[in-house]
Amino acid sequence: YLVASWFNRKVRVATSSFSTNRTTTSTTPVELGTEIRCAVALWADEAVSVGVTFVVNNPATEGVATRIAFDGTSPENDLASNQAATASLSLGAAISYHKLGLSEGTHYVTLLGNTSAGGTGTWLSDGAAGGRFTSIALRAG
Repeated sequence: YLVASWFNRKVRVATSSFSTNRTTTSTTPVELGTEIRCAVALWADEAVSVGVTFVVNNPATEGVATRIAFDGTSPENDLASNQAATASLSLGAAISYHKLGLSEGTHYVTLLGNTSAGGTGTWLSDGAAGGRFTSIALRAG
């Protein structure tokens, strides 16, 4: 049996990606899909590192924003990757973030997105191309 205790701490890693394209027309940050959540059990003094890579296609005349959130839909310190309004541009980008101060217990990180004026923003999945176009990696410990 694997037992986690204060005395045998191990580094934990979780990864996830979208299985299909995810879209939103929201002008405020919303979770793009629960399947991309990465969960981990933490001790109160542990740090969490998160890396997100994504490709997003914006509406023709609007910008899009991509954010991360822990345990819900409140963006983390308003950290965002913003893509300017350019006609149907697909842009690859990444976010890296480190967090201390989560309480002891189980937590998750998720991906949020929004558009600037209500058009459809699309975060791409790996599809048939074989790449992980939108994914999250989490490291704790």
